Amino acid sequence: MAIFQNLQEEDIEWRASWLLPDEVLYRCGDFDWVPLLGIWGAVGYAPLLSIEEHLQVVPSELEIIRQDFERRNLELEKKIEQMEEEKMNLRLDVNVQKLEADKLIKGKHKAEEELDSLKTDYKKLRLSMRTAGLGKTSEQWREEIREERNKSDWWERKF
Repeated sequence: MAIFQNLQEEDIEWRASWLLPDEVLYRCGDFDWVPLLGIWGAVGYAPLLSIEEHLQVVPSELEIIRQDFERRNLELEKKIEQMEEEKMNLRLDVNVQKLEADKLIKGKHKAEEELDSLKTDYKKLRLSMRTAGLGKTSEQWREEIREERNKSDWWERKF
């Protein structure tokens, strides 16, 4: 008992409780392999039971890595699903844009055809106006009216 009364903090080496019991070294001062006393002051199995209990609760490094992998895998699967959904939405958007572009192109071609038709109709109308004498400018019409008035005035004076 005298040994335990003179214990200093540096005399005790603490080990991880999840290590296997045969790997756990108990040391007190210069004495190795000193069993720890149980709750009643005698050597018992309580330390071994607590170590086994921690072994059951604390997962191994491999288990932790596996869980991290599964968690990361689930995150990536969700991200892949989200990206596939976005890809499908973008395809739909592209299809809608293509349809709208096709409609605009068809409308443009139709407008160009109508413009060409109007140009030919205008040219035909101009030609027919020239042949009928209607293609004169306003100045030419004024001149022709003056001439006709002069003729009519001359005939009126004559009679």
